[in-house]
Amino acid sequence: MAKSEPIRKTPVDCPICSSSARAPWANGADYEYDTSAESFSFMKCLNCGVLYLQDRPDISEIDRIYPRCYLSYFFHRSNNPVLFFRNMVLEKIRLRSFLRLLPETGSVLDAGCGDPLFLERLRKYGPKNIHFYGNDVNAQVLVDLKSRGFKTIGGLIECIDMPGGSFDVIFMRNLIEHLARPGEVLAMAARLLKSGGSLLIQTPNTDCLSARVFKGRYWFEYHFPRHWVLFDAKNFSRLAGECGLEVREIIYRHSPYSWVLSMHHLLKDRGFPPLVYDRFHLYSPLLMAAGSIIDAAQQLFTAKTSNMQILLRKP
Repeated sequence: MAKSEPIRKTPVDCPICSSSARAPWANGADYEYDTSAESFSFMKCLNCGVLYLQDRPDISEIDRIYPRCYLSYFFHRSNNPVLFFRNMVLEKIRLRSFLRLLPETGSVLDAGCGDPLFLERLRKYGPKNIHFYGNDVNAQVLVDLKSRGFKTIGGLIECIDMPGGSFDVIFMRNLIEHLARPGEVLAMAARLLKSGGSLLIQTPNTDCLSARVFKGRYWFEYHFPRHWVLFDAKNFSRLAGECGLEVREIIYRHSPYSWVLSMHHLLKDRGFPPLVYDRFHLYSPLLMAAGSIIDAAQQLFTAKTSNMQILLRKP
């Protein structure tokens, strides 16, 4: 489909509290994949405080806004040494905290899983008597998961047709911000979890320095037009409680790419040549190192970064 052809959109009020009271917050384009020449707008709900994409793409446009080259679909196939380091070292360190959540036996769901690497690591290093499920809307992802021996669930997570209490642990890594109805998703997760089960969420945090520096247009976590709802710790915790889930822990994850890609967006939008802005990407060891230093300083002085990891429990 031509980039110049408008994306079909659905106008919405706040997807969390349904309020129509809002204020403009940010406006920008798809600086990463150029799926559309249009601009998109985030609003701040004046009732509950979340940020949401006002005219979001219609569900029929999913294949367009998530092209085949979308990074989450082929992360495990990348031969880039920077991503290899991130995958093999940093993610392996983080994996320890995830493994502590796993039961000795039972079922685990990775919702909106995309790349199979995470599930493969859970299976390799976790207990051996666990049934691992992967959920995604992308047909090729599901084929890939099946070929690797994982159970699969296709479609939107809020539409999953499985008995209540099916899972001991559910992971939603960088998923909920992409979804139209986060409250329904959390309520479904609560239904699918066994009593005492855990839900681990990773999602952008709007209450951070990089969000303020690049606020009006360039913050990477706007991810126009793929991110539809953005939270801070306070309004996310309130929503989780309304859905019957207890917040057990909130930590802030290192996310240098937020700085690097926000600069990419700024330079690209302001007319710098590709030779300049294309250097700001995830594959640049020097720029990622610089982003890591800035992110570490941000975390040292504010205790926050642009990415939250929230551990929830079903009573």
